[in-house]
Amino acid sequence: SVADRIIGSVSYLSDIDRESIDTKIQELVTNRRDAIKRLQSVYNLIFKLLQDTEFTEQKQVTTAEDFGEILDRHLQWILSSKPVGFGDIQKLRISLRWFFQPENWRQLLKDVALSRREKKVTWVFGILIGSFLILSRRWVNRKFKDIADCVGQQIDDSFLLTIKAVGLTLLKAVVVPFLLVFPAIQLASLPPTHPFTTIIVGGLLYAASTLIFLALFYNLCRSHGLAQAHFKWPESTRLTLKRNLNWLIPFATIPAFFLGAMEKVPESEYSDSLAKLALIIQGLAISTFFARTLRFRGGITSILIKKHPRTWLCRLRYLWYPLSILLPLFILFLAVIGYFYSAIEIRNLVRCTTALFLGLIVFNDLMLRMLMLARRKIAI
Repeated sequence: SVADRIIGSVSYLSDIDRESIDTKIQELVTNRRDAIKRLQSVYNLIFKLLQDTEFTEQKQVTTAEDFGEILDRHLQWILSSKPVGFGDIQKLRISLRWFFQPENWRQLLKDVALSRREKKVTWVFGILIGSFLILSRRWVNRKFKDIADCVGQQIDDSFLLTIKAVGLTLLKAVVVPFLLVFPAIQLASLPPTHPFTTIIVGGLLYAASTLIFLALFYNLCRSHGLAQAHFKWPESTRLTLKRNLNWLIPFATIPAFFLGAMEKVPESEYSDSLAKLALIIQGLAISTFFARTLRFRGGITSILIKKHPRTWLCRLRYLWYPLSILLPLFILFLAVIGYFYSAIEIRNLVRCTTALFLGLIVFNDLMLRMLMLARRKIAI
């Protein structure tokens, strides 16, 4: 037994001492076994409680997700603000006066200075990258022309040239978005900052997300770019898109900045009227853009009518052309009558759908370019 092994390890004990110690050891061993059994019972109880807790938490998460879906489905069509009225003009003046208040901008500059002191190395790298992106623009323009000169040549042409042009397009498009995003990220990583700094950070990030998409498409249509040299888009289509994107970019990006900034403002008397004005300007600009670029005479649709008159896309132009113009106006109308949250949600869905559609067009052109080169290689 355990007691015998313990006593046997001690050689100098007498028989009397052995008998007394044996009784005490037996008692201690019994107590220890009882304690272990009780401890095991407690562990089993704790394990069961943990299982019950995990099951309850999973149930709560599922319930919260269900409630979230219900709220998203029903709050979509609930008035989230007051309809636009004459009083909004006075509110707009108050909002603009508050936004451009010098004290707010002084506090922002203090936070920028604080960030530069605490993250000197990061700011140096950021300034170097920004300087490189700005100074490399002329080199990128020359590379675009050099690549375009090689496209179509039997010996020099390859799909690698198109991949390089895609990289140059990305490099050209990220210049201004990087200059917006970098300081915003540095300010966002500071400890609790002035509320106005948080507002500006939100606006910069939101504006950059809009600008990067428009800048990519604008540089796609640039001279010697992908649309002209690689995808062989009709020149009138490319020029129409480039010309109209040139004025759309500021009219879409600046309102996007105010929409992102006003989302961070807790006081509705400052944010409501200014956010609605930004959404109205952006909606009008996008509607005008579609009206000008997709018109039947002189626009993209005229090329579609000439080259593919029997396709369903061409036949349904009397449906999708007015819809493309009226949808931004409908979003604008929702914001005016007080469904601001609904307008923002629909706007985000339309923006994502448009980005996906244009992305598929570019991907299709890339695949056609690759197949054309493969067919040429086989023919040679």
